[in-house]
Amino acid sequence: MKRLLSCRLVWVVPFWFVFSLFFGWLYYRAEQAFYSPVGGPDAFFCMFPVFWMDVGIGVVSFFACFVGGGLACWRRTRFAGFIVLFCALAYLGGCGSRSAIFGDPRKIAWTQAGERMMPLIQAIEAYHHDHGAYPAQLEAVTPTYIDKLPSTGMANFTNFNYYVGEQAQYHEGNPWVIDIPACCGMGFNQFYYFPLQNYPTNWAYERMGKWAYFHE
Repeated sequence: MKRLLSCRLVWVVPFWFVFSLFFGWLYYRAEQAFYSPVGGPDAFFCMFPVFWMDVGIGVVSFFACFVGGGLACWRRTRFAGFIVLFCALAYLGGCGSRSAIFGDPRKIAWTQAGERMMPLIQAIEAYHHDHGAYPAQLEAVTPTYIDKLPSTGMANFTNFNYYVGEQAQYHEGNPWVIDIPACCGMGFNQFYYFPLQNYPTNWAYERMGKWAYFHE
C-alpha cells in the first residue's frame, strides 16, 4: 500500500502543480498581449472561463487541505488523506509561485510607460522654471521643451490627461497631475503622476517608480 501511495504521489502531485502553473502561463500570455505595443483583447474578459475554473479549483483545494488533513489522522484513510492533502497543497503552491515564475506583465508595462513619460515631466518643470507658471495645456511645451508628446507604448492605453490648477489640487493638493486611464477588467483604474510624490498610502495606490497605479 505504501508503495502504491508513493507511485501515485510521484505523478499526481506534480501534475496538480504543473496544472496550476498552466493557468498562470495562460494569464501571463493574455496580459502580455493586452499591454503590448500591438494590443490585444482584455485579459480579464477573454480569460473569463479560465479565471472561474481556476478560482473554483483553488477554493476546492483550500478546503481539500482540511479534508485531507482530517483523513490523514485516521489509519484506515491515511493514504488517501495524504494524496488529497498533497495534491491540494501542490495546486495552491502553484498559484503562489506564478508571479515569481512568470512575472507581472501589468506592472512591467505600466512601469515602462511611466519611464517613457518622464521626458514630458521634465519638460513641464522646465517650462515652469522659465515662465514661473505651469503650462495651461501640454501643447505649450512642444517643440521648445520636447519635440513631441511621448507615447505610453501600449496600444490599448494611448490617451493621457493633464490637469493644472484647481482641478489638479483635488489630487492631494498637487499643482498639476497627469493621469492615464487604465481601465481593464471590471475596474476603472488610473495611472497617476503627482509632482509632489505625495500619493496616499492606502491599498488603492500601488507605487510604480515615481508613478502610482490607482485600483478603482
